[in-house]
Amino acid sequence: MFETNFGSLPWETEELLAFAFVGVICGLVAASYVRLNALFVKGRKKLMALPMPDRNGSMSEIFRHYSLRFLKSNYTYCIFIIIVTSIIAFPYQEFRFLGLSQGAQVKDLFSNYTIGSKVLANESTEAGQEFLKDWAHPNLLLNLLIFIAFKVALTAVSTTLPIPAGVFMPTFALGAGVGRFMGEVMALWFPHGVSIDGTNVIIPGGYSVVGAAAMAGGVTGTISSAVIVFELTGELDFIVPVLVAVLMSIVTRDLLSPTVFDSIAELKGLPYLTPNHYFKKFTKLLLSEEVMTPLGLSERPESLEDLHGGAVPYLTTSTTEDEAERIVSRHDFLFYPLLDSLNEMRILGGVQKTVLDSYLKGKKKKSTCLRSRRLSAQQVSPQDEEANQQDALVEAPPSDEEQVTSSIINFFQKDSGLVVDPAPFCVDPGTPLDVLRNYFTKLGLNYTFVTQDGFPVGLITRQNIIQSEQAPKSKKC
Repeated sequence: MFETNFGSLPWETEELLAFAFVGVICGLVAASYVRLNALFVKGRKKLMALPMPDRNGSMSEIFRHYSLRFLKSNYTYCIFIIIVTSIIAFPYQEFRFLGLSQGAQVKDLFSNYTIGSKVLANESTEAGQEFLKDWAHPNLLLNLLIFIAFKVALTAVSTTLPIPAGVFMPTFALGAGVGRFMGEVMALWFPHGVSIDGTNVIIPGGYSVVGAAAMAGGVTGTISSAVIVFELTGELDFIVPVLVAVLMSIVTRDLLSPTVFDSIAELKGLPYLTPNHYFKKFTKLLLSEEVMTPLGLSERPESLEDLHGGAVPYLTTSTTEDEAERIVSRHDFLFYPLLDSLNEMRILGGVQKTVLDSYLKGKKKKSTCLRSRRLSAQQVSPQDEEANQQDALVEAPPSDEEQVTSSIINFFQKDSGLVVDPAPFCVDPGTPLDVLRNYFTKLGLNYTFVTQDGFPVGLITRQNIIQSEQAPKSKKC
């Protein structure tokens, strides 16, 4: 889509420091964009919360009533933003680059030309002159700064509109502008390249590619933006610079603000795991034993009989279906620990409640069908119905096939429909909460067991961590 051709080995090792600096700058701009977007959303919410004046009052109240009504309407808000964007993006003679389409802007920023109109790859001089005509008048660096400023503001306000709008491509173009600006500055400072022999000159288009990936990664918090850039440009020679810049951008933005998706979730009041450093001063003293949901036993029981009967939410390899039904009905846990009944009750896995409940319902339905089929087969003929009615309706002893409600569950049978997590994540009761949050965010965990000497004594889910973060904030308020 944005194919580039910068030649073989288009950058020097000495430029890695410059590429890392591009990542830092993109991280700062990404944090500014996220904060600005949140500011617009909060301002919009405050506006919507203003009380409407009486339209039957004085002239000033009537004017305020219809003004607020105009501003609160989603239709007028969208139309107002569209008009402002159209005025700014109009192709004026002095700022023709603002009137280009987003795709054309990215293609221009990825091109191989500098301010001096020097051809750096196999492209026609006419194409280079066209690029300079759109971007270099009156000054290329000034135009790039204007492009960056308007792109940040317009993208931040556009994503607040009550209509579907993308985030990746506008931030991708924004990053291309930031990278191009840094590349042009490097080309002015080092006109013959950064190496001593001057074999490779600075390619601003390459910096633009690196900046686009870094900005998209910084705003969204995903390293996969680097892969998307490789697919869009086909430029694999910049793998190392792109990865370095993306990582630097994510780290820089993470120190200043959440990702744009986490920011939206926070503004909407949706539950999510916040970055570790935001609540570290509140949660660093909390331990996993203070956050966990107790499972009922604080230490390993002396005998296996203490786990049977459904009184505690522990599944074992000798648990029957009746006992599992009692556990599901009595204990509302998202996951249940599965213990080995033959080997010192060590933990074998974790079973999700919905999966176990579905399995038990299927078994119960199968048992009901088998019993109905057997009763139907035992019905007597009409001639002997009156004489043998009582005997015919008496249910015979259940066969081996019918004893499904009291049989032992085979948790590891492949065709049983049960899915067991064979390697559940376990932590010690003294694990700090900030370490737990890192486990959940970076490993993508849904739950973890808290174990004491190898025996599960508690369960921690994402909801437990979210509630532990909300509690310090409410106390602070």
